[in-house]
Amino acid sequence: MKTIVLVIASLVFLIAGTANASYTTDNYLYVGTTYATGINVQGVGLPNPGNESGGSIDGSTLNGANLAYVYCLGLYQNVTVGVTYGSTTVTNDGTLVTAANGTTAVNNATQIAWLLYNYGQNGQGVNQSALQAAIWTEEFGSNAVYVPSTAGALYTQYTSDLNNLASATSVGLPNYVSDFLWMTPSGDSGIQALIGTELNVGVSPTPIPGAAWLLGSGLLWLAAFRKRFMV
Repeated sequence: MKTIVLVIASLVFLIAGTANASYTTDNYLYVGTTYATGINVQGVGLPNPGNESGGSIDGSTLNGANLAYVYCLGLYQNVTVGVTYGSTTVTNDGTLVTAANGTTAVNNATQIAWLLYNYGQNGQGVNQSALQAAIWTEEFGSNAVYVPSTAGALYTQYTSDLNNLASATSVGLPNYVSDFLWMTPSGDSGIQALIGTELNVGVSPTPIPGAAWLLGSGLLWLAAFRKRFMV
């Protein structure tokens, strides 16, 4: 069965009136079967260049909900596609949790989240492959550098992504880390994270307290009452 390097996908899950836990473990991640191949990278422990596969890994789901797009984070670990991983740990703070390694912070999580926020999309084109290479570069630094081959457009886009990230960093980089789900499948000791567009996937929202609803209703009634007598 084909394997791909570990995944990163996106999910914006902040909505008004809910609060989310920092991480949950009782999640089921299905890794899709459509993804980019032949992304050339040079890295420690890899051939020079090494052909790797990664995002966007389309057709992925979390707890049965579709993830819009999935990108790889771990360059040196594999995950099997077309498989559901049970008890997947999901965080929203740029950390990964595994039984073997405990809690591990993702290198340059803020930079990776910025790249995904600005360039994340599904599909198998040049933009997606360039973003994947940029993510690996941010995660592993000089140990993961995209090697241009015949894909001139890919290298141009890759360079543009990183240059724009550097420009944003120089003026103060917004922190989008909490906008994404960072996921580590059970039985896998590598680094993994996911980003999608479904709301409340793998997270149990905390309802607005009843007192808050009563206060809101009272304020709306008061506003209507005041308007009536100001006419």
